[in-house]
Amino acid sequence: MADTNELIHKIGGILLRNAEAEPQPWDYGGWVFALEDGVNYADLRYKFLGKLQKGFEFAIDKDEAVAAMMELRDLSKGDDGVPWLEAMIAIRNSDNALRILFEFEDPERWSIGPGMLSRRFEILVGEAFPEALDESGAQAATRTRAK
Repeated sequence: MADTNELIHKIGGILLRNAEAEPQPWDYGGWVFALEDGVNYADLRYKFLGKLQKGFEFAIDKDEAVAAMMELRDLSKGDDGVPWLEAMIAIRNSDNALRILFEFEDPERWSIGPGMLSRRFEILVGEAFPEALDESGAQAATRTRAK
């Protein structure tokens, strides 16, 4: 069994390979993962160029990423010993910064319903990289390294 840091880097590496496998440029990418019933899961993969959201396929090592996320869930529990409900792993393309957040109480924390479409960037990127919400951060985010 791997430790939590190994699993986070493994998942981040798989996410990065998938985001870079598609030719469109991007500033931020991420994966929201929620275990629904102990076996089935729901997920949301996203990339942003500036504040424009683009989806992407999880075509490389998806089963390995899901298995690592399930193992990470078993290892990372709250103070009460209960595992998280959702996890969001996010990457900033300009420097490959990786952040992971866990949600233990609100299963809708990173859900994007019809009434929240205008807040997608704030919810999915701003939570992991608050500096991206600053006007200067949003402008800098659009100047990513060349691929």
